Amino acid sequence: MVFNFHDDDNLVLYPSNKTDYDLVISRIKSYKIEFIQAKNSFWNEHGKMFLDPDGYRIVISDIKSKK
Repeated sequence: MVFNFHDDDNLVLYPSNKTDYDLVISRIKSYKIEFIQAKNSFWNEHGKMFLDPDGYRIVISDIKSKK
């Protein structure tokens, strides 16, 4: 079975607080993983996106950590 993913098909992870969000972002950077710009500007404003090794888009969102 082959899936045809759209640019808006993302896996979104929501750390529950600012400390956890910052830790996840810091760890991603420590592995030299580059963040990319999302096609949907909402994710650029509310998180950071990167590609996993298979090319899938993953967003780490700070929405819930802002509450």
